[in-house]
Amino acid sequence: MRLILRVVLAVGLLATITGSAFAQGPVRGARLVGVVIDSLARHGVRPGESFRRIPGARVSVDGGVMSAVTDSLGLFVVDPIPPGRHRLQYWDAWLDRLGLGPLMAEVEVAADSTVGVVFATPSFPTYHARVCDGAPVDDATAVLIGELSRDGAPVTGMRVEAVWRETRITAGGAVEREERRHGTADASGRYTLCGVPLDADVDLQVHDGAGASLRLVVSVLEPVARRDVRLRGGPAPAEVVGTVTDSTGRALRGAEVLDAAGVVVSRSDSAGRFRLRVPDGESRQLWVRAIAHEPQRVDVETPGEQTELGTVVLAALAFGLDTMRVTGRPDPLDWRPDFERRRRISVGAQVTPEQLARMPRITPNQLAQFARRVRVVGARVALVYGAGTCFPRWFVDGADRGKEIYPPGEKGPLMERGESQEILDRAKAIEVYSAAQAPPKFNDFSGCGAVVVWTR
Repeated sequence: MRLILRVVLAVGLLATITGSAFAQGPVRGARLVGVVIDSLARHGVRPGESFRRIPGARVSVDGGVMSAVTDSLGLFVVDPIPPGRHRLQYWDAWLDRLGLGPLMAEVEVAADSTVGVVFATPSFPTYHARVCDGAPVDDATAVLIGELSRDGAPVTGMRVEAVWRETRITAGGAVEREERRHGTADASGRYTLCGVPLDADVDLQVHDGAGASLRLVVSVLEPVARRDVRLRGGPAPAEVVGTVTDSTGRALRGAEVLDAAGVVVSRSDSAGRFRLRVPDGESRQLWVRAIAHEPQRVDVETPGEQTELGTVVLAALAFGLDTMRVTGRPDPLDWRPDFERRRRISVGAQVTPEQLARMPRITPNQLAQFARRVRVVGARVALVYGAGTCFPRWFVDGADRGKEIYPPGEKGPLMERGESQEILDRAKAIEVYSAAQAPPKFNDFSGCGAVVVWTR
């Protein structure tokens, strides 16, 4: 159905652009009009269309004898063009990143006529059938591709895996399981992983066959996503430098830079600058965070002795206090206005009193149906990031109750008195936030998140 829709839209677009060409005036000689579109994109798509128009695309005619550049709507015109058969080609680096070759077409142009042509990448079903050996296509999944390299040379034969966790609701309750898709880098170092989840984070793992592996978190936001990986090169350390600012361009002092293990490895100075040393040229990821700002993940490649990351912009958390006029003694348990405001702006996951009332009993498994990040680990509520989980901080009626799990030898308030299920039994509304979404008053900045429970 989606393929048919794309064809219909493309034909309609072709009719539109040829009609526009006639509207420019009478044809003197032959004229060629066309459009360049990306049928695999989801972002940058105009309302009512299922493809992304490509501005600034240079289309060559007959090997470069003539050429044209698309405008802001992806449209181009070659006028005049000699009558006869012509060969057209479009090529750019973004096509190679999708594993595609040049887009080509042949057209026959008669004298005193206008001919239209549509340059388009294949639809996702066509692309999927080509690279996934004809496996069934699912609109909720994507294809993850990339290249493995070391010191600029391709690395072949390595096993590449995408790993994530899924929770499925069955008649017997919630069932959580780990999902994997794997492939092997070919002679050019390229790998292809089909059937990875769309609009999700996955752990990308590269195994060298000797027990060592590299792990990165990849956000899959397009039907065809790409992540190239640099493997460990020479032993020379490299220096990574960058700047942290807010969305207005103001430097953020004291912003923390953390490695993949959550260890703080650098802090920004008064100018927002930070620097750190990394031991080799391997691909890696850093997290940059600051109080009252959303953390930002940064992919780092170190091709030389020093790598400039540029500016890391942290967006301020969109929370604040509403303007109030106090005319009497306020109700300290009046939680509903802020709860509804956060629900309206779609930050985090809110479970309403009406939804809770339909549950026979409020359990962690029931909560997982409403909050996408919630997973149940040993009957306890955990939040998932890629293939890993962590235990959030709990807030009850606005009061900080600590984490549900503490280090060995310690007991937190919930564990000590066994109140975890008791609190859920008394819940009249629940909010769940990742570390990046949690309002400042519900965020412990530990990199996990928060469960906020309002009780009867």
